[in-house]
Amino acid sequence: MYYSATENAFFAGEFRDEYERAGTWPADAFEVSEEVFAEFSSQPPSGYRREPDSIGQPSWVEIPEPPARSVAELHVAIDRSAGVARERFVSPGYLVEQEYKRAEEAARNFAAAGYPSSDVPSAVSSWATAKGWTNQEAADDIIATAELWYGAIDQIREIRLTGKAAVQTAEEDQREATAQQYIHQLHAMAPA
Repeated sequence: MYYSATENAFFAGEFRDEYERAGTWPADAFEVSEEVFAEFSSQPPSGYRREPDSIGQPSWVEIPEPPARSVAELHVAIDRSAGVARERFVSPGYLVEQEYKRAEEAARNFAAAGYPSSDVPSAVSSWATAKGWTNQEAADDIIATAELWYGAIDQIREIRLTGKAAVQTAEEDQREATAQQYIHQLHAMAPA
C-alpha cells in the first residue's frame, strides 16, 4: 500500500500501472506498512482527522474548533430564534415582516403628528431605548429602513419575475444557464 501526502490518500500498489497510464499516480506516493495502512485507513479517533505530518507521513490531527461567530451571525441566530418563537404564538403571515410593518406604520404616524413626546408608540420608544437615540431619531430610522427594504423588495421582485420569464422563453439547453444568471443576481443582493 502507498500513501500520498498531497492527496492525503492511500493507493493500492497493484493498480499503480493503471494510475500511471491515467496520469493520476501521485509523485509523492511512498510505500507504507500494513500496520500504518490499517491504523490510518480506519475510522479516526473522535475529534481527529487524517492529515500528513511535517515529513509527509499519515497522522491523526485534532480537528480545530470552529471559529467564533461574528456579531452579525449571532444577530441572525437571535432573529431566527425569535422567528421560531413567533411561530408558536401567531400564524406564519405575522412574523418579523409584520412586526416591521407595524413599527413602520407607528413611526410614520408619530412623525406625521409632529413627534409628540406625550404619545410615543412603543415600537418607536423600544427602538430608541435599544439604540440610545431620541424618539424622533428612532422613528426616522424606522422609516428610512422601511424605504430601503421597499426598494430591495421591488428589485427582488423585478429580478425574480424577469428571470422566470427569461427561463420560460429560453431554449431548453439554455434554461439552466439562464436561471443561474438571475439566481446569481439575487445571491449578490445585500443590504448596504
